[in-house]
Amino acid sequence: VGDVRDLAIQSARYLRGDETDPLSIGLSTAGVVLTVAPEIDWVPSLLKAARKSGALTDRFAQALGASIRTRSTAALSATFTDIARLSRGVSPAGVSRVLRHVDDPAELAKLATFVDQRGVRGGYA
Repeated sequence: VGDVRDLAIQSARYLRGDETDPLSIGLSTAGVVLTVAPEIDWVPSLLKAARKSGALTDRFAQALGASIRTRSTAALSATFTDIARLSRGVSPAGVSRVLRHVDDPAELAKLATFVDQRGVRGGYA
């Protein structure tokens, strides 16, 4: 529901000639598509919330946006899976705090692997 709402908001902004957020549009679209994958369907919403709160670095947002623009499903799937892996060790809310220090998907993958290997202790580290 939230993804459809965000798409409607961005569409209304576009029709009025106001500025839209392409990353929000892409993540909302991914959220709608991922309703068939409940294990990661919450990740786009978490990323949108992190974006709105300023928790996404510009470089990470640009990399994510590039994956969305080029429709790189492999890159998006890897990123979404890494965020889900990371959330098991630091909680979904903790992911937003960690994302402030992530500049690209490769760094995210390293962090997710670190947390996977060390469990909750890795998340606290």
